[in-house]
Amino acid sequence: MKRGLFAVLALLLVFTGCITIDMGGGSSKAPEIIKFEINPISISSGGAAILSWEVSNASSVSIDPGIGKTSTNGSEKVAPAATTTYTITASNKAGSTKATALLTVSTAVTPPPPPSGSAGLPVITSFSATPSSIGAGSSAVLNWSVTNATGAKISSIGNVATSGSSSVYPTTTTTYVLEAYNSTGQSSASTVITVAGSTITPPSYGGSVPSIISFAASPSAVAAGGSTVLSWSVANASSVSITGLGSVTSSGNMIVTPSSTITLNLAASNAYGSNYATTTITVGGLSSPTAAPVPYTWPAINDFHNSGTVAGSGGVLEAKLYWSVSNADTVIIDNGVGMVGASGSQKVYPVTTTTYTLMASNGGNTVAQTTTVVVTPVAAPVPYAWPTINDFHNSGIVVGSGGVLEAKLYWTVSNADTIIIDGGVGVVGSSGTVKVYPVTTTTYTIMASNGGNTVAQTTTVVVP
Repeated sequence: MKRGLFAVLALLLVFTGCITIDMGGGSSKAPEIIKFEINPISISSGGAAILSWEVSNASSVSIDPGIGKTSTNGSEKVAPAATTTYTITASNKAGSTKATALLTVSTAVTPPPPPSGSAGLPVITSFSATPSSIGAGSSAVLNWSVTNATGAKISSIGNVATSGSSSVYPTTTTTYVLEAYNSTGQSSASTVITVAGSTITPPSYGGSVPSIISFAASPSAVAAGGSTVLSWSVANASSVSITGLGSVTSSGNMIVTPSSTITLNLAASNAYGSNYATTTITVGGLSSPTAAPVPYTWPAINDFHNSGTVAGSGGVLEAKLYWSVSNADTVIIDNGVGMVGASGSQKVYPVTTTTYTLMASNGGNTVAQTTTVVVTPVAAPVPYAWPTINDFHNSGIVVGSGGVLEAKLYWTVSNADTIIIDGGVGVVGSSGTVKVYPVTTTTYTIMASNGGNTVAQTTTVVVP
């Protein structure tokens, strides 16, 4: 009796609002942050990155700074002016869970003035996408404006006018790169179109950002009015540029005569991203060089040869140069190697057959020797021979079983991957016969194909 009375009282308290019964809508498990990441993790000032997240078991999600409350899954384009730590907070009745992602923003290096008489690098005044976020299957419009350029191109589109717009239909979140160029060099800019429910998907080739093998000036300190040799070598890059010099080859060297202390920045890029390196040339603080004594012996190049090409790390072609020099004050190898010692070896990464020159000098006397690294091109595939239709004819019309008109088609074909006869016959073998049942005079066509090459022939069945 007491137990029944207690149950009745409990129900009355529930209906009057004094007691709340949890029907299982809450959660005793704290939220889980499955993913919270930023790509890329480092950008230059004015650049952008994609912040992506995935959360489970949360009733509310917020991201600071700048985003605020958001869904449990998504991505957002961010472009902070300075290095920023983003914090995601996922909450439910059981509590909250946090995670952070750091985006480093590097300050652009101020380039030196362009060489005397040059027109200066192109200026990209604008490059944007409208809208910058779309749903799967939708389109966006790229808009750009460039000055002081003789030409421009956009990744996935190709050559474009220096100012204009173009509709694009990305199926995944995509970074578009605009490159503008003139006789001085090249400038570039990028913009990201975020496709809902997708992440940035790299292309199938390659696998990593470029590798900067070397970037240095030798010597790194010169007296006022003095010169130095700037050398660089980069692997796995689709474009390479140096501040003040514009677009350059992946490996090279040049003589630089700076008027004051300068820091140069090298940027190497491909579809996966970019890599950077800097080198500083200090001017001043050195005594004026003294005249070299008159040499009594010319330099001698005892050996300069190469190992031939092999497939190195990541499938990149590489070769080794070997040398031995005597009685030289300076030894330089061109095509990106730069200043070297009197003897040694150095890996190089030619993409085509390349001739390297070693120059050994002392007291104004210079001798040189070359060695050629041969890169054998991949042979083009042998084209298909065309198919041949040896025979295609018909037997003529006869009255078949049940009084139905019928005829037979006969054929013989050679060197074909696919053979099709129209009029309802379909795919057939290289030779054979088949019955057809035309009700009026009908022309049948046989088509034989291989490797994109197709030949055809007809035969007509006459129905009286």
